[in-house]
Amino acid sequence: MCKMDSQSMTGELKCTICEAKYQTQINSLSEPIDVFTEWLDETSNLQAEITKKDFTQSGQVEDNDDGNEDDADDGYESND
Repeated sequence: MCKMDSQSMTGELKCTICEAKYQTQINSLSEPIDVFTEWLDETSNLQAEITKKDFTQSGQVEDNDDGNEDDADDGYESND
């Protein structure tokens, strides 16, 4: 369920299954789908942070893949 309050300029989302709640600032053009997609983006970002934190705390090295093929340890050095 999503409530849009134009007086306080807030949108509030509440899951009818798990009762999770999310509240955000809205503007005069905001629609309920905007609140929902912002909530999805926020949960995705938080999950990525948690995963990264868990990954680095487990002692594993982060993959800093910058797209540079020279990063691979194939026994050859690049003379670029």
